[in-house]
Amino acid sequence: AYAWDFGDTPAQTATTAGPHTITYASSGTKTISLTVTATIAGNVKTNTITKTITVNPLPNITNTTKAFTICDSTATNIAITSDQASTTYAWTVSTTGGVQNAVAGTGALIAQMLKLPALQTTNGTVKYTVTTTLNNCPGATADFDVTVEPRPVIATLQDVSVCSNVALSLNVQANIATSPISWTRAAVGSIPSATGNSG
Repeated sequence: AYAWDFGDTPAQTATTAGPHTITYASSGTKTISLTVTATIAGNVKTNTITKTITVNPLPNITNTTKAFTICDSTATNIAITSDQASTTYAWTVSTTGGVQNAVAGTGALIAQMLKLPALQTTNGTVKYTVTTTLNNCPGATADFDVTVEPRPVIATLQDVSVCSNVALSLNVQANIATSPISWTRAAVGSIPSATGNSG
């Protein structure tokens, strides 16, 4: 007869020779015991052996913020944290909107200079899917989502000439229609400096 005690709480036991597959409820040091009882020539013989194993904890990602918005040509600088020391990280990427420079990698810091195609007027996105490993045990995964917003580009203005005491009107436009535009003018001679905005 076989009597296994796998050292878990609540108790996990078995009464067959095995092998057995055990899923432990918690990490830590576990003492496994096997008691074998047999009757030999009318005599009951019992032998018990014990082994100690270490059940490694599974790491979890502890970042509370997993969604970010940055401007075109800005670095991500996402610092990944875990509830277990010595956790290692690897990530894959998926993108929309033509985002450039987002690549798979490893390490606790995702620092990538994300760029959009020139003159793009819509957002792009990057999803970093991070996996954790500790002591060769795979842990939790988490997604970090980055929205990359385009930078407005002002259309080139032509030089114009006006007469004194005549209002100057310039139609300033950006490639993103909703972009507010601010302007400044340096003082020239007797004409004072000025500032303004539109949008």
